[in-house]
Amino acid sequence: MIKLHDIYKEIFSRINALSSDKLHVYDELVDNPQWPFIRIDYSYNRDRSGKNYDGMNYFQYIHVFSVYKGRKEVLDITDMINEALLEKIETDDFIAIPYIERNEIANESDTIGGQKTGYNTNETYRHGILVYKYVI
Repeated sequence: MIKLHDIYKEIFSRINALSSDKLHVYDELVDNPQWPFIRIDYSYNRDRSGKNYDGMNYFQYIHVFSVYKGRKEVLDITDMINEALLEKIETDDFIAIPYIERNEIANESDTIGGQKTGYNTNETYRHGILVYKYVI
């Protein structure tokens, strides 16, 4: 039996290891987050079990937020996330092979991230959207 918690726990552990004084990791949006930050967002899975085996495709959404005036910071953080997540996950029960399904950077202007001292909440920021697919 494939336990979703085991997959999420490993993904969270790998991303949380990137956390530092200059980069923050959240698994849910908080009021007034410290920028730049990574938010580990929702996930879903699709069964792909066969007659004699368990299998699934597990999808994990990860967001990167930056107020840096350009794409550099989001791209650097995205590279760090890819390095952390593009190795397979192995447990006693399964092996999960990762693929990048989506890697997009958008310019946005809203209050989703809260405020950072010196920045207006409606100021444009960069929003990286990453979707990883794990084939189990």
